[in-house]
Amino acid sequence: MTSTAGTAVGMEIARELYTLGIDMLRLGKTRAAAFQFRKALAIAPDFSDASLALGH
Repeated sequence: MTSTAGTAVGMEIARELYTLGIDMLRLGKTRAAAFQFRKALAIAPDFSDASLALGH
């Protein structure tokens, strides 16, 4: 896997975690949502949607 392909896969996983976090927010599970956003940032530190969701 090339670096570019790895980055694309990482961003896809980060986006899935972010979407899961949004779903958890809709259910009122803010801590669980924040955990998903943090996992997304751990995988893709430049994923701005997750960063904004956490207020960074």
